[in-house]
Amino acid sequence: MKYRKKGLAELCLRALESHLRDQLRTDETDIRLTLWVRVVGGVNGEYWRRRGFCQVGQGVILPIGTWRASDPFLLITMNKLVTKSG
Repeated sequence: MKYRKKGLAELCLRALESHLRDQLRTDETDIRLTLWVRVVGGVNGEYWRRRGFCQVGQGVILPIGTWRASDPFLLITMNKLVTKSG
């Protein structure tokens, strides 16, 4: 919890996107990559939406005990398109 709200996820995401863009060949301007994340909808779904991710599909309600959760929670899949230009 001590790393929460320190911008670590944003830093990692920017570094990953930058690295992926650098790996795209310069003559292939139309190449697109898709980043995927699975998140707990009620906890950090909005965080990822603000960073350009969109929910894909309905999501799944997982029961108590999954990942040591004390309550059921909604797990959603989100993705974001990454292009050469950004």
